[in-house]
Amino acid sequence: MTSGPFPPTFPGLGHDQLVAQHIEDFEAQMAAAKALLPADEPPAYSSGNDNNASSAPSSQSFSAVSNSSSSSSNNNNNNPPQLQAGRVWSSESVVTFNNLCLKNAVANAFEYEQVRDSPQPGWAVRLTFSFFSGTIGGADDNASADNDGSSFVVSLPGPYGSKKEAKAAAAENGLQVLQEAIEKRGAAIKKKMPSGAAGEGGEVRDAAAQGGPWDEEEEEAENWVGLLGEYCQAEGKPRPMFQEFSLGANYSMECIMPPDDRPVPDGAPPQPEAFGGRNILFNSKKAAKTNAAREAVRWLRAAGCMPKKGHPTKKKMKAAQMMAATTPAFPAAPTTNANPIPLPIPTPISGGDQQQGNNASGSDSEGGSSSSSAGAPGLKDRSLGEQVMILCSKLGCAQPIYKILPDPRVPSMWSGAAYFPHDPAVGSVQPVGEVRNVYGKKKAREEVAKKVLKHLKAMQAERQKLVDGVLAGTAAAAAAAGGASA
Repeated sequence: MTSGPFPPTFPGLGHDQLVAQHIEDFEAQMAAAKALLPADEPPAYSSGNDNNASSAPSSQSFSAVSNSSSSSSNNNNNNPPQLQAGRVWSSESVVTFNNLCLKNAVANAFEYEQVRDSPQPGWAVRLTFSFFSGTIGGADDNASADNDGSSFVVSLPGPYGSKKEAKAAAAENGLQVLQEAIEKRGAAIKKKMPSGAAGEGGEVRDAAAQGGPWDEEEEEAENWVGLLGEYCQAEGKPRPMFQEFSLGANYSMECIMPPDDRPVPDGAPPQPEAFGGRNILFNSKKAAKTNAAREAVRWLRAAGCMPKKGHPTKKKMKAAQMMAATTPAFPAAPTTNANPIPLPIPTPISGGDQQQGNNASGSDSEGGSSSSSAGAPGLKDRSLGEQVMILCSKLGCAQPIYKILPDPRVPSMWSGAAYFPHDPAVGSVQPVGEVRNVYGKKKAREEVAKKVLKHLKAMQAERQKLVDGVLAGTAAAAAAAGGASA
């Protein structure tokens, strides 16, 4: 029986043309192809059922694999991975430790070392901190101090999962060590100093340099850098120079004051070359500058160059100098009852509508008192910015907005003005008190405030003149009406 035509041949089997082929020819070609294959490598398929059965994978093997995979997936679903609990820590101890260091003039530094690489990185930490008179350093034990008891070291081997966690742990241990050291340090100094010289909580201040008992609330409220600048301005002296030093992430600063030609009172220490110290380290530049300015102000107060309290105005400077000439600033043998003579407290500014400038009529809106022409009591003790704020509130106008910008060519030169965008009646859209090329941003702002204050006083005088005219017209009309009725 002859068969019909078979599909076209394939070029890979030696056929170059696509022609029809019978089944017998195709089987002969497949047999020749089998003869060319190696004996140990059976063909992928054959016409026999046995070869097909041997080459095909068994259903039992597939079922075994599927059963094993399903069982493993069931085991994974039944046994999820367990969570591992880590350490419990908070950054609150770091904040508390830093605040205590700033309050007691303590410098600190954190050093980290990686002690583990896998499976997760681990860190060890070393905390060093020192008191006001010491330098960073100390022994290598966990919580130890050097010979003078001013430097301490806290070492924790860890390993901790992160630097933040290590820092929190070191700060927590260092806080306990620092609190104990403050108590011991305060108790030791209290034995050597008279009563009233030490503050609460073991915090000790130099009573001789302070000029009397130390008040913690007043100490924290003082603006030492500002007081030093006001002293130089009142005395007409150049502003002090601050020299900055750095050691790693810590800073120190020295304040260099111009020499004073006046004689130093008996018993007072001579003026040092620099206040502060380059070996006294702090965590920030601001804290280092505040410390240097605090030492300078304390020395000026102890030497009688500045008043014990309040702002150093010219009137108070003269009173302090007269008191220093009559009363020794440093008694040879201080007693517990020796207290400084209190200075008169400036009279606060009253809430009434008192005049700030010259008043020709000498009257005010309250009762016509002529004492208001010289300005409110204590107004001269205020800064220019505060005077502007007070006068704006009296006039019922909005506070000015200061815009002070540096010169791009000379960054130390500043220009600016004040604007009253919310009160067009005062300055409309034009700048008020404009200044140009003033050395220093603070000085430029003061010059702007001075011109703004002059502008507001002129506006207040115009309003007062208008009020006086209205009152005079009303009085004349009343007098004329009275004469007509008579």
